[in-house]
Amino acid sequence: YRYGDSPLKLACEYCADNSESKPNSHLFAFDNPKLNMIAGGSWELSIFPHAPMKWKPKNIQFIYFIEFNEAIYQCEIVQVGLNYFTFIHLKTTPIQNPEKDLIFSLEPSALPNRHRNVFASHGRIGRKIGEFFKNDKVFYQDNSVGNAIENYLRVCRKVVL
Repeated sequence: YRYGDSPLKLACEYCADNSESKPNSHLFAFDNPKLNMIAGGSWELSIFPHAPMKWKPKNIQFIYFIEFNEAIYQCEIVQVGLNYFTFIHLKTTPIQNPEKDLIFSLEPSALPNRHRNVFASHGRIGRKIGEFFKNDKVFYQDNSVGNAIENYLRVCRKVVL
């Protein structure tokens, strides 16, 4: 690989971490924080908006879920004063009411509470959820959650499910 217009060339090989060895000083020639993957081994993720303000459980108006790539994401519609937004975080426990809670998943299902596409209208609440995504009123626990949901949304936008 070449780095920009510089004469610097780079050959990459992915291998197991050997933290006891001395780091190769050639990898630190990159003075660009976006290249931490090369210098530090971290994978680059896009930057996603995080919680815009603090709220209390009483501010959560509605909860729904997105199942994607074997993970469950809890999505909370929050109202703080005149501000409405959706906050999405990784759910580490099973969904308590899978037959009643609103769940979005790419897997087909005949259950009335399960839908495949957040952009397809599913009654009043479904349209409102789609508006949060269309109007950039969605915030994420961290960039990893944002990246996963972005991948789910990419499928939703490509295909009319």
